[in-house]
Parts: sequence; C-alpha cells; structure tokens
Amino acid sequence: MGLIRTVVVLDAANLDEVSEFWAAIFEGKVVKDDSWHSVIDSNGEWRLGIQLNPTHIRPEWPTGLQQQQIHLDLHADNFDELHTLFAEPGVWKLYPEVEEVLRALKNEKFIIGMVSNWDSRLLKLCQGLGIDAYFDFKVISAVFGAAKPDPKIFK
Repeated sequence: MGLIRTVVVLDAANLDEVSEFWAAIFEGKVVKDDSWHSVIDSNGEWRLGIQLNPTHIRPEWPTGLQQQQIHLDLHADNFDELHTLFAEPGVWKLYPEVEEVLRALKNEKFIIGMVSNWDSRLLKLCQGLGIDAYFDFKVISAVFGAAKPDPKIFK
C-alpha cells in the first residue's frame, strides 16, 4: 500500500488544552497550525494529531454519554492509486448487521438519511455495497458545499 505513516487524530474544541496535555504525556512538544496541532514525542516522532472541531463536547469518563471523536489518518506515497481504490466497493466490508438494521428501520417506515464529509464517490460506493436503496436522502459535503460541523449541512 505504500504507507509512510499512520496518525491517530483526536477532535477537540480547545486545541491548546488537548495538545499540551498529550505533549506532556509524551514528554514532547506541539507543532501548531490554525486548525491542527501535531504532538511530537521526545524522540521526534509524530504521535497524535489534534484537529479543531468547535462543536466537540469532551466525553466524561467513565459514565458520560458523549462519545470521543477519533480517526486514523493514513499517509501514503501513492495517494492517487489509493484514492481510486477506496472508491471501489470491493475493498469495503459492511458490518454483518448493517443490512438487517437498515431493512428493519425501513420496514418500520423510518426516514433514513446520510450526512457525510466524503466526496461524490460515496454515491457509487453505496450502490456497489447494495445499501443505496435504504436511504431516503444523502447529503455529501463535497457536493453540497459545506462540511460537518457546519450547521448548513444539517438543514
């Protein structure tokens, strides 16, 4: 696949607070940008990315209902190849219960929508995975012109 590095990324409403906390844990430093901080450990290794999300609510552990927003960034030397590959349904696998749950919700007359920060390739992907017909609407940020958490995408 040609991976150069992987970076775990946390969402945060307060970049300085979260990135400084983790930099102290790793005995490292923070490299700051307007909406992104990189946490570098004492050996100079990139350990975490902290991404600005102004609407993020910090989870309260262990009893809080709010979930942590986290994702994994993959850095690769063959981006164009991977970009094309990730649009193909054959490289994706649905959780076993996905179609059963979507079918049950549809049978109960729920309106099912998708709001995604992906691009227009997601439409083909949903068709290829056989789940397209379950959705009453799809709002794809690249097509819509606004991305989560912008309130316009939810209206």
